[in-house]
Amino acid sequence: MDQTETAPAASTPRLAVVAGLIVLVGLIVFGWAAPATFNVYKMIHVIAAVIWVGGGATLVVLGLLTERENDPRNLVSLGHKVDFIATRIYIPASLTVLLFGILMMLKGDLDWGQFWVVAGLAGFAATFLTGIGFLAPQTKKFNALATEKGAEDPETQAALGKLLLAGRFDVALLLLVVADMTAKPFS
Repeated sequence: MDQTETAPAASTPRLAVVAGLIVLVGLIVFGWAAPATFNVYKMIHVIAAVIWVGGGATLVVLGLLTERENDPRNLVSLGHKVDFIATRIYIPASLTVLLFGILMMLKGDLDWGQFWVVAGLAGFAATFLTGIGFLAPQTKKFNALATEKGAEDPETQAALGKLLLAGRFDVALLLLVVADMTAKPFS
């Protein structure tokens, strides 16, 4: 086997680790140099929100593109990847957003009764409850159907269709929360 053919694939994980370390060092330096603890909380809050919301939006677009391919196996593969990412990336990111949002509210002595705060917390609660109350159980059902009946089975495809549709509405809600948090309407 030719070494040059396998070299790019073998170096990819190492490059990802290097990129991750660069980000980590940058975050530490920027956080250390921040003028106040509030700014550090905001930095972590916004980065986690970018990962959560931006990742979700990207997955919605990937879902739309994959649906256009009209290949049930690719759709099922995407569904499995979304499940993996949701539990390992989006849930921790969403909880980080909440935690550091609360810390900012406390540190900044901000008013909990402002519309943008109430709407943001309500939006977070709605999307979080959608995740644990609908998306997680439906994903388990989808995975079981995909294993039991296969990718092409209409029941498997219907279950995946429900997940993709719910994911689109979930991301739409998240984008509205981001708009609310940044515009701070009715303040």
